[in-house]
Amino acid sequence: MDDIDIERKDSIGWLWWVLGLLLLGLVAFLLADALMDEDVAIDEPDAPAATEPMPEASAPVTDPSMAVQRFIDNCAAVNPAATRQDMNYATGCMQGLVAATSAVIPETELDELGFSDEMQVAREASQALPSSLDEMEYANLLKMSATSIAMVLDGFQNDRFPTLESSAQQITGTANALSVEEPLGDQTNDIQSFFAASGSMLQGMSQAPAAI
Repeated sequence: MDDIDIERKDSIGWLWWVLGLLLLGLVAFLLADALMDEDVAIDEPDAPAATEPMPEASAPVTDPSMAVQRFIDNCAAVNPAATRQDMNYATGCMQGLVAATSAVIPETELDELGFSDEMQVAREASQALPSSLDEMEYANLLKMSATSIAMVLDGFQNDRFPTLESSAQQITGTANALSVEEPLGDQTNDIQSFFAASGSMLQGMSQAPAAI
């Protein structure tokens, strides 16, 4: 009987010892988890910020002045030295230019002036830019959209804004200066000049009274 009691006591002792270890392990786990959460909360503000996306310039805006100003702020007034001149920038700004032009020149006036086809080419080419992975194909689409939008703005200027002739010449010249044979990174200044000329042209159209 004494042997049985001793064995029972030993078994109970081992059981409490095992339970104690499990309890200590659980406490250690919970403590480590709490410390980890605290570290994450502290480190989050100092973590490197992700690359900021290009400001949205292409969402439809019906108010001409607002659409033009947004394009100027996001694209035309940007210092090329401080801007990522990559496909994301050029794509967003080209689509923003199409959106701003559509806000300034209603579809009915495009039909009346005979520039609906050119506007459609500019729109479709700009929409195809995000899916183009080849640099030369991208450059071709960019120039196609740019020269088409330049034709639209030039035609609208000839009919409604005779005082903006020099601006029309500038946007046409900068659009034609874009190359289909050079990588995008080699055309930083030409691309920026085109968007700057486009912003100036659209701003003049949205502010000056049109000749009837």
